[in-house]
Amino acid sequence: MSDSLKTTLFIVLSVYAVMGVGALCGKVGWLNPKTRKDLLAIVINVLIPCMIVKNVLMNPVFKDPKNLYGPPLVGFSIILVSVILGWVAARVLPVGLTTLDSTKKIGTFAACLGMLNYGYVPIPLIERLFPSDGGVLGVLFVQNVGTEFALWTVCVFSFLGRFDSKTVKSLFNVPVLVIVACLLFDIFEPLRYLPFKWRIGFSYYGLDVLFWTPINMLATSAIPLSLLCVGGAIAEEFHLSDFVEDIGKTFRISFVSVFFRLLVFPALILLAAKYLPVSREAKIVTVIYAAMSSATFPIVLAETYDGDVKTALLTSLSNSFVAIATTPFWIVAGLKWVGI
Repeated sequence: MSDSLKTTLFIVLSVYAVMGVGALCGKVGWLNPKTRKDLLAIVINVLIPCMIVKNVLMNPVFKDPKNLYGPPLVGFSIILVSVILGWVAARVLPVGLTTLDSTKKIGTFAACLGMLNYGYVPIPLIERLFPSDGGVLGVLFVQNVGTEFALWTVCVFSFLGRFDSKTVKSLFNVPVLVIVACLLFDIFEPLRYLPFKWRIGFSYYGLDVLFWTPINMLATSAIPLSLLCVGGAIAEEFHLSDFVEDIGKTFRISFVSVFFRLLVFPALILLAAKYLPVSREAKIVTVIYAAMSSATFPIVLAETYDGDVKTALLTSLSNSFVAIATTPFWIVAGLKWVGI
């Protein structure tokens, strides 16, 4: 096994190990539904916004206009198109094949199928595969802005399955507002209008350290605590007997999930990566995107936004486990395909 294949495999397995700890905590009662709900509220409203601030606010890569608009648009478009294709597939394919017999299940399937893993695996992957090329990780964070926005807009709308006052209100959640605020700050740079002695004073008295240190500490906690919540949700909602009783139904929706997420979507995304007029770093990030399985975080979002949790579990977990084998292949083949 090549070093890149081995590194990719071990990182993916590490993510599942943390989720396993969350599942164990759920089984012993440390992550009961109330505790998980409260912890998830902290993750969504505090920790994830801190991670956004850390990676977006005053990031020098945004000084290049192409990086400011291009990668976020690519990230958003990938999720939007994937969710739409998920909806179309669920509507067109026979219910006997997909087992998606309600609008709620279709919306959940489309959201979970379309939202790829853009943080838990790609960040450590790029850090290990491209340790001397900080530009790749920077572009990942920029592209993740569009993906993050798609998560809290397109996917939330897909979960809810309707457009009303509650839908509109849910779109104006904390992560989306923080993304918009950080981008506006980067574009207009309001600090440059402060008197020079004030700006010097911030650094002299260490006020910038006082701001960034807690932000970095909280941002570091976002991914592991999110994974613990996902593991806890799986422990509560996943009952083997429920899926074994109707093994045919379980197999059918799992097959459809794996087929689209790990075969159709990677081929389409790699085709785009080959011909999009973007930088080398952006092509690498798009290849990483193509190799990713469905994100597991939407499983807990299904609880929050009226989705069908069982459908979310089957959709996300089925292709996530199969991706342990396919992710290394798509990364190696994809990088060669785009000429890197």
